[in-house]
Amino acid sequence: MSTELFIENYKAAWASTDPLAMKTVWHDDGILYHPILSEPIRGEWVSANNHRTKTIVPGFQWSLIRWAAAGEYLFIEWENSADLGAERKTWQGVDRMRLTGDRIIEEAVYFDTFPLRAMADARIEYTPMVDVAELKKFYVKG
Repeated sequence: MSTELFIENYKAAWASTDPLAMKTVWHDDGILYHPILSEPIRGEWVSANNHRTKTIVPGFQWSLIRWAAAGEYLFIEWENSADLGAERKTWQGVDRMRLTGDRIIEEAVYFDTFPLRAMADARIEYTPMVDVAELKKFYVKG
């Protein structure tokens, strides 16, 4: 299967209301590493995870921004959006997948979870790990 066809199948799985849609693009014995999960899950559980998200997050949508492939690895940049509170919110991330045949055998999802946590609980205050103003101390003009 071509990467382009896989991408179309992956987009269709995200757009689908079928709770088993992700099974079409995942090996059951694959592994998903995701920052909001308490632990990695097997591919057979990915459909349940995605169906849960689509069910409990009002107006949830996944959309592709761009992708790149290198051998058996595929990198997908995406944007999610949802109706959280009175506003439509968006956040972006990147997935690194390893494909075997026409299905995912391993995927790692990367995105900053802080905005989601802050949307869920307005009491959470953001404190950056690095204050950009502090960089002035280390700036060396080259």
